[in-house]
Amino acid sequence: MQKELGTRLLSIGALRSAAELFERLQLWDNVIECYQYEEKEAKAEELVRKRLAVSPTPKLHCILGDLKQDPAEYEKAWELSNGHYARAMRSLGAHYFKNGKNDQAIECFEKALALNAIFPKTWFALGCCYMLQNNWDKALGSFTRVISLEPSDSEAWTNIASIHLQNKKK
Repeated sequence: MQKELGTRLLSIGALRSAAELFERLQLWDNVIECYQYEEKEAKAEELVRKRLAVSPTPKLHCILGDLKQDPAEYEKAWELSNGHYARAMRSLGAHYFKNGKNDQAIECFEKALALNAIFPKTWFALGCCYMLQNNWDKALGSFTRVISLEPSDSEAWTNIASIHLQNKKK
């Protein structure tokens, strides 16, 4: 019940109270999340590094990658999980996408979605990568997946319409 209380405190913005409660419960991932919301990156990083020294997990490496903007941490998370932690590939794909490395982004997004296909934002980013490569059929497939998961996603609908216009299919 205390964990639920901490989650509710977090949801209403009582970050310090939530962090204190999670610390008492030793729910370190939740404490780190509170620090991130409070924009206390240095404190979050310190706690992540302490937890990594005790028990390295893919999630902690991904959090460290987020904090340091370091793609090597996502790769460590992927290796540590033996290729089973989809978040590592989603995060690495997003990093590559932001830096204009579409081929690498596509590879990462495809690996992540092969493990867990219920992330519309990942499908959307993959569709954008395909559009940048003029791969209209795969882009259409990706945006179709987005709207199957989120039917009200207007940007996905717009991209589908753009693809149909590109393919001269009205």
